[in-house]
Amino acid sequence: MQRVMELFHYFGANDTVLYEAHAHIGSDKLPTIIRAMRECIIEHGGEIHFYTCVDESLFRTLITEQLARQQRIAAGSGTTVQDVNQLIRQFEQAKDMMKRMTSQMKGGRAQRMMRKFPGMR
Repeated sequence: MQRVMELFHYFGANDTVLYEAHAHIGSDKLPTIIRAMRECIIEHGGEIHFYTCVDESLFRTLITEQLARQQRIAAGSGTTVQDVNQLIRQFEQAKDMMKRMTSQMKGGRAQRMMRKFPGMR
């Protein structure tokens, strides 16, 4: 239970959720906190399925399907599952880096940075 309260606090709940016996997050703050949690999950590659019940058998099926998919990719490309996982991680890192660069370019930071390198204009 403490870990759950720490997560709520991390995403914006008051400090009191960490030490009060009957902590109150606040119905005014809860939508913002849940939205931040959802965005974090998606940002890290997770999926949100509304109106879906996840039981143990569904969870095992999802894990098994993911592993089977990785095994098929590895077999088809002549590599290992570890290589496939490493490539996926590298892709996600590159995607994040491009996202950050794009947001910096929109803010004009890239142009200011390029002025420091006269031969790069």
